[in-house]
Amino acid sequence: MKLDSFKMALALVVLTLALVYGYEKCQPEIDGFRRWQGQIHLDLSSEELPALLALADELPDLKSITIQYEGQAQESFMADLSRLLSTVSLKQLHLKGPGEFPRLLSGMEQLRVLHLDNINLSEIESLNYHMPRLEKLSLIRCQLKKFPMPHRPLERLQSLDLSDNLMDTLPFSLNFFPRLKRLVVDGNPIRDLAPALNYQGLQVLSAQRTQIGWHPPSPLPEQLALKQLRILELGNNQLKAVPPLVKRCPQLQRLDLRNNVLTEPLWALCGLSQLRHLILEGNPNPPHLPCPNGWSKLKIDGAFY
Repeated sequence: MKLDSFKMALALVVLTLALVYGYEKCQPEIDGFRRWQGQIHLDLSSEELPALLALADELPDLKSITIQYEGQAQESFMADLSRLLSTVSLKQLHLKGPGEFPRLLSGMEQLRVLHLDNINLSEIESLNYHMPRLEKLSLIRCQLKKFPMPHRPLERLQSLDLSDNLMDTLPFSLNFFPRLKRLVVDGNPIRDLAPALNYQGLQVLSAQRTQIGWHPPSPLPEQLALKQLRILELGNNQLKAVPPLVKRCPQLQRLDLRNNVLTEPLWALCGLSQLRHLILEGNPNPPHLPCPNGWSKLKIDGAFY
């Protein structure tokens, strides 16, 4: 009788320990579920990805995640991220570095927004991913010397941000971005804006903190114009004159030339009938503005005439 009581007591202890261990083991998932339930966007560390993956089926509202990725345990991270992308219909993925880029990802077909800011892409020659729905791509501070061309056209891509890389020319990739409307290349040693004429659908072009004022502009191809460009940001360069490209932007509404060294009269602006906002502040000797009578609706910042 005493032996039976001892066995029962021992079994009860074992059961209690199993329950406690099981509870502690699943506690992160329980806490994660409580914290993540109903969320549309989540900010995670790479260590939290396995817990999120375990709960993926319980988070139907999740559409966007930001992961602080340091490049550790790359193979397991890639496997978990690929499984997550294949399981959850994410629309936005943000990876924040520093870290080496995970080279083999799958399940990216649903993505509409992809941020790989501060991820080292210097060794990546191409973006070998199928992303037919991608509309916005951000590759800020990725140590890029040239744009890693996709193997397939990004036919829906509308916004491309390549700020603060090492590129000295614009991507020559019209066939790969047929719907591109916004291109940002701030903080790159870009020397020339002429390749921008390949992007006929551009509405916004920002090339601030570049080297376009350090070199003579290239001849522009005949009969090409940025007929849809509305905003052109060229601040914080070393421009002495308005680039010839401006003459090829008949619908331009905002032109930012702040913090340059403009000295030559702005004759290139006389044909821009749609121009509404001209920024010249920060130029040490504000240039002469010809034909002011044609700019009755123009707001001018930082000019004297």
